[in-house]
Amino acid sequence: MVKKQSTAAVLQLLARDLLADRHLYTNANGTSCMLLLRDPFYISIPLSALSHVRLQINEYNVPESCMALSVREQFIQISACRQIRELYWHMGECAQLIVSDVVLPGLLQQKNHIELCLTVRPPYNYGLSEENIEYTVAAEMGVTV
Repeated sequence: MVKKQSTAAVLQLLARDLLADRHLYTNANGTSCMLLLRDPFYISIPLSALSHVRLQINEYNVPESCMALSVREQFIQISACRQIRELYWHMGECAQLIVSDVVLPGLLQQKNHIELCLTVRPPYNYGLSEENIEYTVAAEMGVTV
């Protein structure tokens, strides 16, 4: 019981820093946006450790096919991350979550409610009961062009 509670507390702290700032950066016509993310795990992880990314903007579920991750200027579709073992996302390093979806221009407002869930399959298992770790964060984010 204590182990499960302490694991949950640590996950909440790590998820808190998942969003590097509180801005949605958009292009001029609003057809794509970007969020800055920090590696939530306490060590560097290969991109293959990313099991799933779930993003909701103003109650709209963004399809995973509309998202890509940029780590050190290498752009990879979220679905392809699961096969990338040689590129590591370092602890504390900012990556860009890029969203390109045709509904964005009508969806984005001055203030936007964002819910992000990043599921990581740890490359090392230290006796955690879960196979996957979910980092979930919700925030209000303004738009920056």
